[in-house]
Amino acid sequence: MKALIMKEFRLVVHPATYMLALLGVLVLIPSWMYGAIFIYGILVAFFNGMNARETHDLAYSFALPASRRAMVRARVAVMALIEAFMLAFIALREPLGINGIAVEQGPVGCAANLYLVGLGFALFGLFNAVFYPLYYRNPLKVGAPFALACIPAALAIALLEALPYLPWEFCAPLGVPGFHDLGAQLTVLGIGVTLFAFATLWGIRRASHAFATFDA
Repeated sequence: MKALIMKEFRLVVHPATYMLALLGVLVLIPSWMYGAIFIYGILVAFFNGMNARETHDLAYSFALPASRRAMVRARVAVMALIEAFMLAFIALREPLGINGIAVEQGPVGCAANLYLVGLGFALFGLFNAVFYPLYYRNPLKVGAPFALACIPAALAIALLEALPYLPWEFCAPLGVPGFHDLGAQLTVLGIGVTLFAFATLWGIRRASHAFATFDA
């Protein structure tokens, strides 16, 4: 598995992936729509899928002593690592004392807090669960699976940005930056990570079944 993951980083991961992953630092911009970070995150799957096709990674992978399920697990594991890396910028913003540029205006949508990290994990899990089972029906076609997976992801991002403005008391804290009400934030973070893990594992399982029937 380790060798397959290293192969993914060396041969499949598109150069733009590293730039997109670093866009997690956009949490340093005050009064910004942090939900856009997740848009850049899901673009990683598209660029990597395109790069894998253009470099004929599929033919190379079939020549390796590895099962199709292991190939799927390695590809999704790399995506999960990149997603976690992007969310780490948000989680470390306060502990490292990184507060961005001080402004009086509040954030647009969800603020940089653990609520955003937890919801981000859930959103990435949703994308993984939809995209990879569709993608592995035919790994040579990336556009249609990505477009379909973007529909629920876009709706989730829109909901995430709207939550702080909804007239329910439990929604208001989502728009407050920092680690206030830490117990509630850690609870949401834990739920988000759990949903991410289950959704991603489910996506791997369904993608493996789809890939098993693919005739190269």
